Amino acid sequence: MIGIAAFLKGLGPGPGPSTGRPREHTKEEVQRALEQSRGLVSVAAKILGCSRPTVYAYLDRYPELRSVAAEAREDLVDIAEAKFRDAVKRGEFKAVRLCLITLGKKRGYTVRTEVTGKDGDAVNVKVLSGVSMDDL
Repeated sequence: MIGIAAFLKGLGPGPGPSTGRPREHTKEEVQRALEQSRGLVSVAAKILGCSRPTVYAYLDRYPELRSVAAEAREDLVDIAEAKFRDAVKRGEFKAVRLCLITLGKKRGYTVRTEVTGKDGDAVNVKVLSGVSMDDL
């Protein structure tokens, strides 16, 4: 497994020359960073050598970049689903369980929680009549 630092190394141009003001990026540079980061704004910001608010400002300035980021996030979910499917195929218990309780609900696989009183006894409920929430 690759760490975030190794992932980021070499992905983008990084910060520009130190001029005392932030480096301007082209819409295309921001788009490439969003695609490389799979739509993760904080990672795109590191690729560009800027802050997250700067990337959000570009997203506000160029609304079409929002769809680029959204599509990149969908790609990320597709990758996660493929890994999940592989884990289920390998018989990994946690993956199989999650698959059954989410996708297998129609077949009766659910998580049921029972609430009981002390030591498994019944829960005692007192009904208060004539009392408002302000009285409690």
